[in-house]
Amino acid sequence: VGCIFLYPFRQVEARRRALGAWRGGEVEGVWHMRQMVSNACGAVAIVHLVMNTLGRVSGPAAGSGETARDGGKTARDDGGETARGGVAAVQGAGSEARRDGGEAEMPEMLRDFGRAMQGDSAHERGRRLAPALRQVHAELAGQGQTSAPRSSAVLAFHFISLVEVHGRLYELDGNNDGPLDCGGVGDGGFLTAAVRHVKESYIAPFPDGHFSLITLGPKPQEQEPPQELPQEPQPQEQLQQPLADAVVP
Repeated sequence: VGCIFLYPFRQVEARRRALGAWRGGEVEGVWHMRQMVSNACGAVAIVHLVMNTLGRVSGPAAGSGETARDGGKTARDDGGETARGGVAAVQGAGSEARRDGGEAEMPEMLRDFGRAMQGDSAHERGRRLAPALRQVHAELAGQGQTSAPRSSAVLAFHFISLVEVHGRLYELDGNNDGPLDCGGVGDGGFLTAAVRHVKESYIAPFPDGHFSLITLGPKPQEQEPPQELPQEPQPQEQLQQPLADAVVP
């Protein structure tokens, strides 16, 4: 349902020069936030991916539809309490989801969170989410197999997301002002369009760079193991026959 693309950080400036003064803008139905926390581009990429693909899990997407717009109005009317509650929900989402039902309740919580921030700008979403992202980023970074770098360290790579919304491919980068419309998906499907985009926009200008494209899709349904057919017992004569025919040196 979406992709996360990793590319050398030295290409960030090259990408900015290629885009010029325009670095995306608000697009109806596409959820975007600015990155306000250093070295959290991976976390921002995951948030972008999840918030723009919830509709493919179940129900309406977090960033589109009448329900989302109504939720945004509610957040504005109540002075932002709903949005602040959404941030608190993100901070405690992992443990609460595991205790109260796990995967089944997580999408609904995220949809509520998306509706709460629907009326906010990308910059405001980034500002509101900054405390939660710092906490989640610090907790997850400490769980890796390698030692986590300092938050102020200069890293060598950068994460962005690629999603399909209404038949079009969008690049989502917390460093940009909004989503980048990369054109229609076409008959080849989302993954073909995503690969074509990264090859043309990132790999072709820097063919000697190191890149990684991570695809995310639905969890495959668990299949029951095939049942073994009962074997009929062989007559004693048939079991002894191979021994009788064996040649003894």
